[in-house]
Amino acid sequence: MLEVSWFAFYLLVHLLLALGVLPMLLWLGRHLLQPQWMLRLWTMSALIVVILPLLLLQPWAFGRQVLPWFHGGIQYFSSSPILTHAKQGNDLAVVQIDPQIVSPEKLQSQEVKQIRWPVLSQWLYRLAPVIWLWLLVPIGVCWQLVRLLNSYFATRRIRQQALMVTAFSNSSVVSILKNTCPLVLCVHPKVPSAMLLGFRQPMIVLPQSYLEQCSLDELKLIVDHELEHYRQQDLRVYVVQQLVGCFFWWSPAWRVIVKELDRWREIRCDWRVSKGLPDPVGYAQTLLDCAKRLSVAGATPFQALAQRWLQPSLLALRIDAVLSCQQQPRLWHVRTMCLFLFCFCAAGFWLAQRFQLADLPAQHAQIRLSQLAPLASLLKAVSANNSAEVVRLLGQGAPLNLAMPGQGSALMVAVKHGYRDLVALLLTHGADVEVSSRGDGNALIIAASRGDLVLAKRLLDAGANVNAAVLADETPLINASFRNDIAMVQLLLDHGADINLQVETPLADGPEMRSALSRAASPAMQAYLIARGAR
Repeated sequence: MLEVSWFAFYLLVHLLLALGVLPMLLWLGRHLLQPQWMLRLWTMSALIVVILPLLLLQPWAFGRQVLPWFHGGIQYFSSSPILTHAKQGNDLAVVQIDPQIVSPEKLQSQEVKQIRWPVLSQWLYRLAPVIWLWLLVPIGVCWQLVRLLNSYFATRRIRQQALMVTAFSNSSVVSILKNTCPLVLCVHPKVPSAMLLGFRQPMIVLPQSYLEQCSLDELKLIVDHELEHYRQQDLRVYVVQQLVGCFFWWSPAWRVIVKELDRWREIRCDWRVSKGLPDPVGYAQTLLDCAKRLSVAGATPFQALAQRWLQPSLLALRIDAVLSCQQQPRLWHVRTMCLFLFCFCAAGFWLAQRFQLADLPAQHAQIRLSQLAPLASLLKAVSANNSAEVVRLLGQGAPLNLAMPGQGSALMVAVKHGYRDLVALLLTHGADVEVSSRGDGNALIIAASRGDLVLAKRLLDAGANVNAAVLADETPLINASFRNDIAMVQLLLDHGADINLQVETPLADGPEMRSALSRAASPAMQAYLIARGAR
């Protein structure tokens, strides 16, 4: 099914890109303590692993806007050869074949041509998640949205319960603090640490214990840290991050990115505050004291809303960033990483073109969830040779030219059962003779495999491509040769079948190159094919 297949390939490309980018950034974070650059790099990585797979799987994204050549050479599994290899002396030349401009007379030549399927697409197909994942993901998204909504209401309760700082104390410390802060300054008795709240009416909320235990200098540093969050618009970015996270709850890569974004966002504010201090040691000591107070206070009802900067690893990074704020930045690390990300994206686009990435969902799944029921009813009516029911279902909009995995399209099912009148009826209603399904072939391949000369000729007269190859099903001529049906082979050759066309089998079968000659079922068939020019 197309939705399931598209999500499966998106998930795999997303994880592959993450494996290529995230380890480099994690390594760089241990050798470069320039928070503003690390935050930019992690933001770029978030865009790469979220947006780049979307672009790689959309044929329109760059084909019409930026890179018109992007999908120029892509063909489908059900079409004619992707690449052909023609003997020219002692050399092997690669030739592109277009079935719409090459006549059958030219196709039937003495040249040996080969169809090779992209290996990556077959591996992705074998690794793709099953349908239940597509059903599980929306449930998880809804659950994450509910949690985010609960967090929003908890934040509103904090705003409603918080009191102005002057309501707790009228000391000179509070007066100085209130006069130096451009935002509304409030106090809440149960919040675990200072926090910035609100978009339209931003405020800074302090724990009540801070007013009782912190000095004026410490309170100024704490407020300056929250003001940096306000100046950098971190709250808005954080909300967008949480919304995106609701849709990517299934991704371990997104969890790593979110953790690093939160970490470097805190470190950046510490770093910017420390740059304006003559001695950053006092700020580092303030971080330690606040962490100590938070650990002593224990759990609170709003513990989940606080930044988890109490963890020793993050606290150590913050203190290290504060103490090293006067050091000169090592920009060569950043330039190297930016160059790596650019080359990584360029390589991704090249590989997407090379392995036909944008066409994989449509190739491996051809029906939508909403079309399952009407298609199943149509195929059931065709199998029962119930022409009246078929006409009725088609009149109600049943999908005529879609294939059910394991069965095929309505025309393929009719050919498989040998219902000639029903085949004529379906063709009259516009059945597409080129529809194929992996493992099921197409209508002409099925007719050749059954040895039904009447239906094969009917399909050829209807415009069926005699050289169409389907992954895991080869071509009609190869199937007829394997069935030892000389009459069918002659019919196909007379209609332009390429006798020297070789088709690669899928990974599960070898792979190997199969041709009509290599699959001949008897010496008589081999002799006939050789007499017709096979080699």
